[in-house]
Amino acid sequence: MSRININVGTNANDGTGDDLRTAMQKINTNFAELYGTTAEANDLVEDGSPQLGGNLDVNGYSITSASNGNISIVPNGTGTLTLNALKVNGTTISSDDSSKITLAEAVDVTGILTASTVHVNLLQSDDSTAIQINDSVNMSGTLNVKDLIVNEISSEDSSAIEIKDKLNVNGTLFAPIINTNAIFSSDSSEIQFGDSISTAGTLSAFSVLTNTLSSPDSSAIQIEDDLNISGTLSVDIIDTNTIGTSDSTAIQINNDVNIAGTTTISSLFVNDDNITIARRWNDDSTRTSSLGKAGDTAGMIAWEDDDVYVCIGNYDGVTAIWKRATLSTF
Repeated sequence: MSRININVGTNANDGTGDDLRTAMQKINTNFAELYGTTAEANDLVEDGSPQLGGNLDVNGYSITSASNGNISIVPNGTGTLTLNALKVNGTTISSDDSSKITLAEAVDVTGILTASTVHVNLLQSDDSTAIQINDSVNMSGTLNVKDLIVNEISSEDSSAIEIKDKLNVNGTLFAPIINTNAIFSSDSSEIQFGDSISTAGTLSAFSVLTNTLSSPDSSAIQIEDDLNISGTLSVDIIDTNTIGTSDSTAIQINNDVNIAGTTTISSLFVNDDNITIARRWNDDSTRTSSLGKAGDTAGMIAWEDDDVYVCIGNYDGVTAIWKRATLSTF
């Protein structure tokens, strides 16, 4: 209701103004508007659209509600609620001066948090459920997580991604380069690599199941411990001290074997038509008698055009260690 004015007449006591009763009724009505029907001081409940003529100073008091009622501040139209530099527009909270919004205490999110950038020291779920992030996460510092379920981890500046602790992969891991000290399975199952593995240093593995081991720069592949082959091993060159079988079965070599040094075997079975011995008796003009030369050992075989030579002892410079048999045509 708008204010009611008292008609005081044109001139004093000319009888044109409100009488005393009417004037007092108007005064009571105006006071009733000010104080309200509840008789509480400064009660503005009766005004359907009260407006302030200036800033509201709460003078150290609070704006409260009764009976668990809500306090609603609803801007008109596209207007926003501005709290210093913090702006609220509908369901969006933003900074009025384009600076970042700082939440100095813990934030409990029971629904979905949507943010273009989040700077935080800790993200956690208080009920042990997973935290789900449905879009890309750009990390400028360090990400510490207990479990990370993700389709892709990448670096936007082509630098390496460093994981300083264990990485447990329950599915398939795709990576162009893995620089690590150990890769292992926590449940004793095998680790499967579906593509090539390039190892710049040393690869230590308990068991390796693979179709091909190769070097990209044509250098030798060095295996410093036992190599157990359960199937077929196909290589161009083997430089090793011992080739043995763990179950006493025969080792089968299906192609040529070129031996540059000395081969010691317990039994040799050859299915082909011939054995070729490359050593000639006087291969460097220093073996001229049955005494042989330094380095000759028992079991060596050599040949010349008309003779076959067999070494029956080790060279000592005084003992005849070579014997020969003369060859003849037939």
